[in-house]
Amino acid sequence: MREEVLSLLTEDYYGLWELRVQVGTERDQVAEAVQGLLDAGLVAWFYRASDASPATPEGSNTPPRPGLGDHSHWQVPRPERGQWLLGATAAGVSAYLGIEE
Repeated sequence: MREEVLSLLTEDYYGLWELRVQVGTERDQVAEAVQGLLDAGLVAWFYRASDASPATPEGSNTPPRPGLGDHSHWQVPRPERGQWLLGATAAGVSAYLGIEE
């Protein structure tokens, strides 16, 4: 499952609600795969202020991020609301493509 999630995240940013639909499995399994990828530094969190805004890396200019267990992460946000998304890091893209750094 981790490879499937990483594959998606090398293509685009995804919210947890989108990953669950794309992978087609239980929330706990997606959360476990995501946590493993985060711990390995292969994916990172990004924030966008609205559906039309660019995604920016989590940092000092982003609001506090809810934990993976927070129900709000798993719901489709309204287009005008901020969204927490996941995306592959450079290391994640390299790992997925089989490129040694």
